Amino acid sequence: MQEYFKMGVITSPHGIRGEVNVYPLTDNPNHFTEIKKCYLKKKDGYEEVTISGCKFFKGMVILGFDEIIDRNSAELLRKTEIYVDRENADPLNDGEYYMADIIGLEIYYIDTEAEKDPECFDPVNTVLLGKIKDYLDTPAHPVIIAEDTSGNQRLIPAIHEFVKKVDLENGKVYVRLIKGM
Repeated sequence: MQEYFKMGVITSPHGIRGEVNVYPLTDNPNHFTEIKKCYLKKKDGYEEVTISGCKFFKGMVILGFDEIIDRNSAELLRKTEIYVDRENADPLNDGEYYMADIIGLEIYYIDTEAEKDPECFDPVNTVLLGKIKDYLDTPAHPVIIAEDTSGNQRLIPAIHEFVKKVDLENGKVYVRLIKGM
């Protein structure tokens, strides 16, 4: 499972006291106000920083860090990705999962007729499509990028109408496809 989740990307310094403008990559930008520490992704790993302040302006998050105290230091952080660890990630409700956790899982197709059967997740009723390679965050909903054994990719909306079951424990995702997918 993924240890860190991307929360945003630093776009530029903000002011002269080391604050930075952050483009949020999370469904809940307010979560920045609830966490005390985050991680900056560097070439050699993740650097833990302590958030000293958070405010919002025109769709951007403005963050201050205890470790960054001037504009010159903040300038060096342009295009740096900000992550949060699993412990401080936005909590999940029942039946929810982090999109990052499904990358690499096997993805199976369920026949529409078999879907009416309570045992539709049985291997007899499913066909292996391939593995989940990545996902896209779109304004409407996330989209799963699945790759079959030939290297062909399919885009599958990550909504209940298509994603029928996510079994993290067994590393499987079951989907229903429509004509043209």
